[in-house]
Amino acid sequence: MFPKLSPREVEVLVLYCSGVLRHEIALELHITVCTVNHHLSKAMHKYELERYSELRQLFHLKFINKLVAE
Repeated sequence: MFPKLSPREVEVLVLYCSGVLRHEIALELHITVCTVNHHLSKAMHKYELERYSELRQLFHLKFINKLVAE
């Protein structure tokens, strides 16, 4: 089972995993880069991950599994 992410964490994660740079995410969502990093760090902590690359891989797997299940 996947931990529950906040709506804002999901928003940041979707953009980040789509290849959008952190400063671009900040501009688009009207938040600071520090806040972007905070949301990514919280998501990593919830999934017990150590690297941002692991977060991207996990997100893509979760998204693919959801598509297959539908």
